[in-house]
Amino acid sequence: MTLSECAIDYVNLVLAVGRHDAAFVDAYYGPRAWQAAAEAGEPRPLAALRAEAQRLLDAVTAIGAVDDEALRRDYLQGQLGAVAAHLARLEGRRFTFDEEAEALYQVRPPKPASAPAATRRCPPRTTSGWNSSRARPGPPTTGTRAAAVR
Repeated sequence: MTLSECAIDYVNLVLAVGRHDAAFVDAYYGPRAWQAAAEAGEPRPLAALRAEAQRLLDAVTAIGAVDDEALRRDYLQGQLGAVAAHLARLEGRRFTFDEEAEALYQVRPPKPASAPAATRRCPPRTTSGWNSSRARPGPPTTGTRAAAVR
């Protein structure tokens, strides 16, 4: 199977998934015959669509893409993985935030310890307001800061 054949099957798979989730395909500009075929008859069962996604993912992974097609192959692998994850959600599978981000977008959210220090937590609060030595210069309350400016 060629990468182009896999891409055609991917589009048809996505159109079929759209029968189960109307928001899945937000726009389609391809051949009308493909869309008509996807809309004909009863929607294909989710399990059959999931098996089709796995078959395509296996086929794309087996393709030894040359340099100019490697990016296209990798993109298609990511999209097929996202379709498989979406089908799993439609079947009732629950994902953690990190699992969902990785499955749908191929990204791994950073852990809080790896986030920049400024985004980890707010400065500590004291009984008289924000700890001015860490948060900002000047007196710790709004009224005394405003009086200092005047």
